[in-house]
Amino acid sequence: MRITLILLLTCGVHQANSLFKDRSLRTRKAATGPCTLNEDGLKCDENGYYETVQCNKDSCFCVTPHTGLIAFETRTNSPKTVPKCGACIVYLQKLFANGDPPENNFVPKCDVARGDFEPVQCNSSKNQCYCVDTDTGIETPGTRQPFNSTKNMNCMTIGKAS
Repeated sequence: MRITLILLLTCGVHQANSLFKDRSLRTRKAATGPCTLNEDGLKCDENGYYETVQCNKDSCFCVTPHTGLIAFETRTNSPKTVPKCGACIVYLQKLFANGDPPENNFVPKCDVARGDFEPVQCNSSKNQCYCVDTDTGIETPGTRQPFNSTKNMNCMTIGKAS
């Protein structure tokens, strides 16, 4: 019992000390983004959003700034090789660069493999879904449908927006 208590106190002090050594954790009090707790080990920017390019001792990879989801196909074989993040991740990086995006901005969904745009995008505030070019995020004309009628929506057969 006594050993367990000492171990818990020692670990708690070590964790607290390591938190205060990390400048980004100390300065994140005003941050509003989802990365403020940093429980996943990913790096955060000053606004509390995930840094778009993350590196560890083995590799680098791209993540979405507002969710921290890893675009797995962007993983490199070396921490010295920076990946090319998909267009959707780059767009989100700009959108969240100054913290929360403006209220009326639509936040697109990114493909989890490459970081490009998902072919079907749904805007809940407009109760609509539509097809987009996966490289650019540009809407394919004539594809808007009500949110509840998207079961048979297949944007891959429509082709890319022109």
